Amino acid sequence: MKCKALLFLVSLLLITCDSSDSNSRTAITTFFEQFKTEGSDVAIDHLFATNKWTKESKEQIEITKANFKTALKLLGDYHGYEELSIIKVSDNLKHFVYLARFERQPLRLSFTLYRPFDKWQVQNFNYDYHILEELKEASELQKIVPTLN
Repeated sequence: MKCKALLFLVSLLLITCDSSDSNSRTAITTFFEQFKTEGSDVAIDHLFATNKWTKESKEQIEITKANFKTALKLLGDYHGYEELSIIKVSDNLKHFVYLARFERQPLRLSFTLYRPFDKWQVQNFNYDYHILEELKEASELQKIVPTLN
């Protein structure tokens, strides 16, 4: 009987952890859905709308949108996204890194989400295309430093 109760509690804990994690991803999932169907401006507006404090940064958001659009013109057609990593600083602060697949090359997108009370908000969003350069550097470093397995 104790084993069943313990199994139930562990299962409940795992479900709770998964639920919290998926809730934190909602803004990101919506970003990619809106990016695909409505464009980058709508997707970025949605991201920053999750955080009431970003209303004071409208000019910076407009600059981000313009720069992002410019970057997208160089990448070709969009072909989807995948999650690369999650850094869980605490239950209320997480950093997600995604790879957006484009015809010419991948784009890395990073999202920092924070939950001050009961709702997740985007604290930071940035993107870059340096992932290919970093991959090359890492492979060159691996040639110099043998793995210690």
